[in-house]
Amino acid sequence: MRFYQKRPFEMLQIVSFVLKREREKVSERIPALRQLIKEYDEKFSALAKLVNWNPNAVMHETANKKVVRTAFAEVVFNMMSAVTAANYKKKAGAAVQKVYTEAAVKKMSAARLCELYSAIMKDAKKISNLQHYGVSEEAFRDAQEYYKEFTAIKNAPAKKKKEVAARNAKEEKSIRDCIDFLEQAVDPLMHLATREDAELRSHYKGARSVLPRAQGRPSDAEAAYRKSRHHRPPLPRD
Repeated sequence: MRFYQKRPFEMLQIVSFVLKREREKVSERIPALRQLIKEYDEKFSALAKLVNWNPNAVMHETANKKVVRTAFAEVVFNMMSAVTAANYKKKAGAAVQKVYTEAAVKKMSAARLCELYSAIMKDAKKISNLQHYGVSEEAFRDAQEYYKEFTAIKNAPAKKKKEVAARNAKEEKSIRDCIDFLEQAVDPLMHLATREDAELRSHYKGARSVLPRAQGRPSDAEAAYRKSRHHRPPLPRD
């Protein structure tokens, strides 16, 4: 059961494919398998709908929000650095009263981060030669798009915890039902149906085991997010 606990859905999906592919052959040997395979297919189809609705939904939403927030905080800090230096040099009076460290900016609440961005951008629009301080027209527009993305994900209605928990519980029960059905009804008869077919028996046993999930680098999500953003059209500057 160690493989089931790590990747149960993938295992059940592979088994569904093997059973449908071999249905006619094994049903000729064990007629009861025809109906049992049909029942399993129905159970798995219902499970697939639940998984498609919520493929690690909570984890994905949290991770995506963190990636966007980190990127936006860095943009705010970079803009603040340029605007602070420009205002000091020109003695125009800084719109940002306090200069924060990058770490402090990243720790700010979502509301405070947006307030800081608004103050910085308001002052940045008054500086005609912002490029001289390291902020190009493209970077300026890019900052606007980061803000747009961050506010969208920040203000998006969060999934209700009870609803997600109930859905996850239903998914787990459906997985358990599929596994129990295989163990108690299909597996014994597949053993009989493949007594004289070593190749088919090997395929079925292989389908009932799944390799553990491979480990990926934590920075992949952020790298993919940032890369995708550069292909989007910039927002017009006000």
